[in-house]
Amino acid sequence: MRATSLVVLLLCLSWFVRGQDTMVVFTGPPEVVIAGTRPSIWLTVLNQSNREISWTFPVKIDCRLVATRSVLVSALELRESTETGQVTIEKGAFARREYLLPVPSALGGPVVVEFPSLGANRVVLDVEAPTAVAGETEKKKKAVFAKFLQEGALAGPGEAYNPGQFFKDHISGYEPFYFIAGTESPNAKFQISFKYQLVNSHGWLADHASALEGFHFGYTQTSLWDWNAKSAPFFDSSYKPELLYSLERVLGGKPTNWFRLDLQGGLQHESNGKGGADSRSMNIAYLRPTFIFGHDDGLQLTLQPRAWVYVGDLSDNPDMADYRGYADLRVVVGWQRGVQLAALGRIGDARVIPALRPGLASQYRSVRAHTVRALGTLKDQELNPVLLERFQSEPDHGIRMAYASAMGKLNMTEAVGPLLEFLRTRTDPGARLELALVLARLIGGEQHFIQLWRLARSQAGTGLSQAATALHRRTDRRPALDNHVHHLE
Repeated sequence: MRATSLVVLLLCLSWFVRGQDTMVVFTGPPEVVIAGTRPSIWLTVLNQSNREISWTFPVKIDCRLVATRSVLVSALELRESTETGQVTIEKGAFARREYLLPVPSALGGPVVVEFPSLGANRVVLDVEAPTAVAGETEKKKKAVFAKFLQEGALAGPGEAYNPGQFFKDHISGYEPFYFIAGTESPNAKFQISFKYQLVNSHGWLADHASALEGFHFGYTQTSLWDWNAKSAPFFDSSYKPELLYSLERVLGGKPTNWFRLDLQGGLQHESNGKGGADSRSMNIAYLRPTFIFGHDDGLQLTLQPRAWVYVGDLSDNPDMADYRGYADLRVVVGWQRGVQLAALGRIGDARVIPALRPGLASQYRSVRAHTVRALGTLKDQELNPVLLERFQSEPDHGIRMAYASAMGKLNMTEAVGPLLEFLRTRTDPGARLELALVLARLIGGEQHFIQLWRLARSQAGTGLSQAATALHRRTDRRPALDNHVHHLE
């Protein structure tokens, strides 16, 4: 009887519902079902159309249990209530959910499960009384556990192991991926990031300890690549492996909700991958809630504050806590499947200024550039006497751009003339854009930035200096500028 039931199960046919857009398939367990238990029944919905479709998985699905001497009415119940609601299925893709079927203790033998409301395929179960199969069931449990130890994860009911699907189920993007390139060394910066779910969502461990599904291993790498230099070396890299635990949809997250809260915590190690005197590393323990405002199919605003504490030894970088702080905030605006704009920021602290100043003398140009920009943002007024001198003597255009940005933030109007001359010689659109913004800050505020930038794109020399002088008259700060424009005329 059992062999017959299994053959029937493997040969059961599914047919189309809701026209030809979707195919609905119910799959039952291949092993013996014990009366009085709740075996898993899987519902798979395949999108056979040439467009994206929506499907709603109900919390309950009515069914009939047809046994040899009786017909009973029952209902499948969604195993995870949070998985109800409407889902989007790409063309050629599928979605599946796990349901539980209460099997009455009085049933035995072959039992056919029918789904009249959906018109889908029937599922045949081989039901036996608990006392008849107690010993055999225990052996099967041991066999299942042994298979888990050997293979690491088990396929779903009636499925063969699929490495490609396993990869999709376990590995996903984590922090932003990007590649940025320019003309000045180091002229490329990129980041790769992914996370790996340690426990299969539908495996043996998930069935017996579902809380373990939240554990992930994460990895992020950020690198500066100097491909202008001989042999195109990597100028600097940061490697950030981490162990994290995430909880999704702690609050909200249903299709009708406009708000969703996720929680994530973890331990992260960051290192430059070097040893000896060049080694830099640190460890943090962090908590990051994610607040999402907006529906899944519309424009969303995402706020991700993150707070952390430093763990372990910081002897190779004792000022790191003063420089990095203890919190940051990421803001994302956009669509889940479309264009997104993101920004990440940390709150600066004037107490780190003394720790930053030595970076101005670093042998690494990127360190010098980032240092002077940070000091400008923090309004280090003691930098003023040497900033203009360094700007004029610095041969590296990239670092000169950093000096220019800092002088604009420090409101150094005496730098207008040299900045105008630097702008006249620059041809890179990005550099001219930033210089125009710096000059707008110095000669009258950023509200004049657009006008000055348009002239900077098309004119230089006399035309640009005259435009700057005209803007300066409007802001009643002419004396600070007139001393510097005559050499451009």
